[in-house]
Parts: sequence; C-alpha cells; structure tokens
Amino acid sequence: MIRFFKKIRKQLVANNNIQIYLKYAIGEILLVMIGILLALQVNNWNENQKLKDQELKALKELQADLEQSLEDIVGDKRIFERSMSSNQIILDQMERSSPYQDSLNPHFAILFPFSTFSINSTTFDNITRSGVNLISNDSLRISISDFYTSYVNLYKELEQRVLIEHNNNYVKPMLMSAFSTYQFQSMVPRDYNSFINNPEYRQVLNFNVTVLGGIIEFQGSLIKTITRIIDQLKNEIEHMS
Repeated sequence: MIRFFKKIRKQLVANNNIQIYLKYAIGEILLVMIGILLALQVNNWNENQKLKDQELKALKELQADLEQSLEDIVGDKRIFERSMSSNQIILDQMERSSPYQDSLNPHFAILFPFSTFSINSTTFDNITRSGVNLISNDSLRISISDFYTSYVNLYKELEQRVLIEHNNNYVKPMLMSAFSTYQFQSMVPRDYNSFINNPEYRQVLNFNVTVLGGIIEFQGSLIKTITRIIDQLKNEIEHMS
C-alpha cells in the first residue's frame, strides 16, 4: 500500500501536476490521521472495557462483603437483644426480691454477651490501596466510602470503648465474685439472695442495659445503611451488566 502511494506521488510530480499532488498529499495525511484516531478509539474502548470489567468485579465483591457483614450484624443484634431481655428479667427479680428459680440460670448465662463485631472490608481496602477510582457512580462511591470510613470506625470504637472496656472493668469482676463457674447456657450464682440484694450488681446490670440499648440501636442503623447500599450495588450491577 505504501509503495502504491509512493508510485502515485512520483507520477504526479513527474507530470508537474503540483495542484493535484498537493490535494493528494493532503488527502493522504487525512487518511493517516483518521487511521490513527480510529486506532486510538479502539484502544480507548479496550481500556474502558477493561476498567468496566474491573469495576463490575469490584461491585460484586463489595456486595458479597456487605451481605456477609449484614448477616453477621443481624446475628449479633439478636444476641444483644436476648442479653438485654435477660438483664431486664434479672433486674425485675431484684426489684421484687423474687425467690430463686432454675429457669433464671439461662438468663444469668447471657447477661453479658462477649460477641465481637465483624464487618468484612476486604474489597474496600483493596480498592483503597490500589489508588484506582474504580467506582464511576458518584452517589454509590460516596455511600460506600462513608460507610467504611465512618460507620465501621464508629462500630469498632463502640466495641473497644464500650463493650470491651465495660466487660473488663465491670463484667469480669462481677462474674468472678458472684458466680462459681461460667457456662454458655447456664450459670448459678454463689448466693442468689446476696446477688439480688447487692446494689453494685444492680448498678452494673442497669448500666449493662444502657450499653446494650446503645449497641442495638447502632446495629439497627447499620442494618438499614448496609441494606440501602446493597440495593444501590444491585441496581448498578444490573445497569452495567
């Protein structure tokens, strides 16, 4: 093809057809430019398709992470709700100075849940470390970023400052002094009457109800937020597929 164009140029120059030669030269340049632009366009399309595939993969992995986190939080919330209910039952026993019953033992066992909070942030961490702005949907990107940088950090802070420190400072000393052994499904106090009439234990249980109530409320907010983001992810994945 190049030899063919050179042959035409030589013939035009040899015949002194300068005007035709100039028009031909301009046309040849335009053809070359069009070829370059088409090649760039194809290359850009390939790059865009590659980024789209990477984004779609990341969105699906984020959805899987959040669905697992949602399942974990819903399970944790149920544990804390049962614990809060048991705290209120034992406090009611204290208020009424009710006699000991075997049916109270399962409630003693779950007064203080030792569950740790779990949120899977693997995909988000990988996206952040890569430095590539994969998520093209601004609204979705902001929602995901806010969740992992704000909500998750608050959840971890709640676990460390409230749950762990509360357990270490109040719960463990109480368990060691009030109960002979700790079992998951049943606990028997050393001295039931002493336990229900101890104002310090009552204070610990009241504070425990407050702590659990705050955790449960925050978990409810997390569940709503995660559910909303999962719906956003599903819509975006469907739109991109």
